[in-house]
Amino acid sequence: MEQFPLSVTRREVTGKGACRRLRVQGMIPAVVYGKGLDPENLAVPRPALEALLRKASGTMAYLSLQIEGESPRAALLQELQTDYLGSKPVHLDLYEIKPDQEITVETHLEFDGEAPGANLGGIVTFAEHSVMIKGNADSIPDKLVVDLSSLNLGESISASDLNLPEGVSFAVQEDFLVVSCVEPTEAAEETEEEEGEETEEGEAASEASE
Repeated sequence: MEQFPLSVTRREVTGKGACRRLRVQGMIPAVVYGKGLDPENLAVPRPALEALLRKASGTMAYLSLQIEGESPRAALLQELQTDYLGSKPVHLDLYEIKPDQEITVETHLEFDGEAPGANLGGIVTFAEHSVMIKGNADSIPDKLVVDLSSLNLGESISASDLNLPEGVSFAVQEDFLVVSCVEPTEAAEETEEEEGEETEEGEAASEASE
């Protein structure tokens, strides 16, 4: 994973009122914690955090946490809380990790190329758009590229077909469907089955409420 530097300061004040005053000053309250570590209260400059979020591929960013006068510390942006409109950050949780510590993260799937089966009338159906993988932070990729150029009609690509870096593995089951190219009739049948299941569930809920 690409590591992003983030400069922070320590904060002595806590509580809702103190955090509101920090935000007025352009600082976002934060907490860093880790396995066997006591939580530490920090403050992050809003412009630095917003710049980080624009560069990172997701909300779980890999950081080089830089506290003035201290050595950089590796951490993950574990959780970002926003205001009720979902537009402004109001608090973040950071999780400190060690260089040899295994972590589990959600990684984006990027689909590249055109499936030959689609040119024969097939419908490309995506079963997953991200996957959970585990490994050391330095080994985990920011994304996994799925090549569709060899996906023919009636074929599929599974997790076992993806190339993972050495030392990285899937966090859940070893193999599962990622994408397939099916006949239009098969796709329509799957849609009808899903709609039928939703209708049955709705009718059951309605009967239970009567």
